Amino acid sequence: MAKHDKTLADIFERPTRADLRGSEFAGLVRNQGGTVEPAKGNGSRLLVKLNGHRATFHRPHPGDIMAKVLVEDVREFLERAGVKPEAKAPRKAKKGQENNEANDGTDS
Repeated sequence: MAKHDKTLADIFERPTRADLRGSEFAGLVRNQGGTVEPAKGNGSRLLVKLNGHRATFHRPHPGDIMAKVLVEDVREFLERAGVKPEAKAPRKAKKGQENNEANDGTDS
């Protein structure tokens, strides 16, 4: 899994994670063709533009770890911008277990 794919999956993970880095989100946005720049007038805010959508977020501080509420806001922004993790394919049954659901040992 590529780094940005993992970041995207982590943002959409439930329950919401509290260990994601703002720099990883910024890298994801740039990788998707968007921009992240300081918002005018306030150095602690970032203006994010992606797929014709704009949002302003507080820069995580004092470190780079995003609070859960920020991760949730980022998730909503990405959804509006049409960016979601790819759906995982259903797991294949292990050999010998293919018919367990059909043959559960009960008689009809």
